Amino acid sequence: MPALAAPLVEAVAVAPAWTLTGPLGGLGAAYAAPMATVSAMDRLTMTGKLVGLTDGERKLADEPEAQEADSEPELDAKDVAFHEETLTHKDSSFHDAQMIFDLAWAAVERIYGRDGCVFPKELLFLGGAPGSGKGTMSGYIRKMRDISAPAVEVSSLLQGERMQKIKDEGGLVGDQDVLQALLEELLKPQYSAGVVIDGFPRTRVQAQCIKLLFDKMRWLRQVYADDVVLRHRFRRPIFRIVVLYVDEESSVMRQLQRAKRLEAENNKVIDTGLGKIKKARATDVSEDLARQRYRVFKEEVYDALKLVKDNFFFHFLDASGSPEEVKDLIFHEFTYQSSLELGDETFERIRLVPEAKQVVAQARQNMVQRLSAYVTDHPELFDQVVEMILMEFVHILRRQALAGRAIIRSNNPILSSKIALNMLLDILSERGFYVTLEVQQENVPTRVEPAVPGDFSGQAIHCEVNRVWKFEVSFKRPNIRRGD
Repeated sequence: MPALAAPLVEAVAVAPAWTLTGPLGGLGAAYAAPMATVSAMDRLTMTGKLVGLTDGERKLADEPEAQEADSEPELDAKDVAFHEETLTHKDSSFHDAQMIFDLAWAAVERIYGRDGCVFPKELLFLGGAPGSGKGTMSGYIRKMRDISAPAVEVSSLLQGERMQKIKDEGGLVGDQDVLQALLEELLKPQYSAGVVIDGFPRTRVQAQCIKLLFDKMRWLRQVYADDVVLRHRFRRPIFRIVVLYVDEESSVMRQLQRAKRLEAENNKVIDTGLGKIKKARATDVSEDLARQRYRVFKEEVYDALKLVKDNFFFHFLDASGSPEEVKDLIFHEFTYQSSLELGDETFERIRLVPEAKQVVAQARQNMVQRLSAYVTDHPELFDQVVEMILMEFVHILRRQALAGRAIIRSNNPILSSKIALNMLLDILSERGFYVTLEVQQENVPTRVEPAVPGDFSGQAIHCEVNRVWKFEVSFKRPNIRRGD
């Protein structure tokens, strides 16, 4: 770890007879900041109980609002294994993560209230080596997961008004500040369906805070499980860790190539007078700095991401290929998997319905076999169906060629044969048309019973059923170029 930019805080001052102790190690140079005084209500949120209270604080604790805090669920075996693993690290950073998370959560809960802490259903934490194409692939990942909201860039949050105020007052932005800013951003309604978080975690403490956030979201889901009004807001959380990885040599080469491309673009701006000159990153013009940037990623960011890889969906993507190759990896990695994303009860209820890919599997091979069987077993009927298509379909399809879609109705009696109808559908499909069929039935009057003198019950009307087969045919239409 790099040297801290400010002295470590050895203790946090609180109300009489209650003190948080322990050095805040492992915070990193960019995030070493003094902790704030902890109020009695903060302690209630953090620990579930009040310790060392003054008389005034005890009176406050006796009020109904203070007593409504629910106890959090016990950790399961997987949680225990996670905590035991993190506690074995030499820096004991889990203690820091727990305290930092509790303080950040208490601040957010004071602002929004517990029932206002509604986070996105799906959180994707995106990390990538320098030159891995993270900016480009972020948009494609959002597209694959049907996430319309823009990615949350933690670097942008650090430029916010509150962060700037901390810097202006001579302070350093700490992990608690970063986490609180991120939590507040995630509560915005635009992220409710899902969000990609770019640039978090960057430290081991932040990585452990991800696990604590997941636990807190599960706890809130349990708290409101019986609330018919609010329970739909606290959905089953899905956390994903996404790493775009390239080796050091590829990373350095791509960083330096980026500077060369930027130089060429700037020269074009100078020559044409169009556009703006862009400044290259220092790491893009120096091989030594480019290698240092990669080492920071490998030793700090990548190390932090690996800390929680066994707790969530962990997507390790080799980004050394072309953009199209990386997109192909993302496509296969993020294809919807209902067994992983739906609740157990929901999945069990729908699993008997076949998936689309199962329905269409080997569909073309089966169609080819059927066409061969038609010619062998029913050659005359097959010829009649082909003749019908030529006489009743082709001229309409040609007329609708620019639209790429046609609706064709027919009452040809040959369609009463199920075999003939299947032949027609298979022939059109084989020729590249997409066909849907609807059979319409209408009663057509044929005769009326004669009137009987003195009988006012009405005259019976006799009808026959007229069947009409309605085909909706679509196909690829030509691309018409037009000048504006």
